[in-house]
Amino acid sequence: MRRRRARAVALAAVSLISAGCALHVRPPLEFRAAGPVERGRYLYENLMDCDGCHQRAGAPMPPEKDIPGRLVAPNLTPDFETGLGRWTDGEKIRAIREGISRNGRPLFPAMPYRNYRRLTDADAAALVAYMNTFEPRRNALPRSRVNFVVRSYVRSWPRPAEAAPMEPGEYLATLASCVDCHSPLRRGRPIPSRLFAGGRIFDGGARSPNITPDPESGIGRWSEQDFVNRFRLWRPGGKPSPMPWSGLSRLDEADLRAIYRYLRAQKPVRTRVH
Repeated sequence: MRRRRARAVALAAVSLISAGCALHVRPPLEFRAAGPVERGRYLYENLMDCDGCHQRAGAPMPPEKDIPGRLVAPNLTPDFETGLGRWTDGEKIRAIREGISRNGRPLFPAMPYRNYRRLTDADAAALVAYMNTFEPRRNALPRSRVNFVVRSYVRSWPRPAEAAPMEPGEYLATLASCVDCHSPLRRGRPIPSRLFAGGRIFDGGARSPNITPDPESGIGRWSEQDFVNRFRLWRPGGKPSPMPWSGLSRLDEADLRAIYRYLRAQKPVRTRVH
């Protein structure tokens, strides 16, 4: 009886979740990406750290205690059997910005397409143009698997791309997904009152630091040059970190300064991260 009741409650929950989780699917754009490849490389390798998960030809992602299932980052090379060889450029851009796979399936938001939906048309074209230069690599991978409750909830995440203009620092910080790593999460989303305040716990126990302009626990005492130096002085080796230093340390100085100014304009939040 108890099992039946639990199953009934679970099914009712799924029905409620599904009812409020309409999937937003638009046809993919019809065009051939022809943006500047070097700009696409900069976005892919330095700002967005795509290979941090995909490793170019795809890979299973490390398990996370908050995700009930197995996530696999797909193969991004143009292999026809195991990669993106059959995808149009429009389908690739829709997946990146709107979270919809080629077959209309919602993508799991471990890829932060909720941030990438702000990607401009020009940058989206440049990013895909760079991806189109990859050598095909055959790498058969299993599909991601999550439980049915989470799968239903994920249907609410895809949204149409947003073309609204943003200030340079906000745009760069959004594509770098700074808020996702430097904020505590609730149900996979940053807690609105704690944005950029740090405290997200990663596998291995690492905690992200506070990057709000709070003078005691954040970057309120940092000068713009201090911020730039923190990235420029990074060197390979040492203790592993969830921060993708390798790519971010090679950002243009003007971009680092723009990100700093954006962060300094945020609400200061006092927190202690140990």
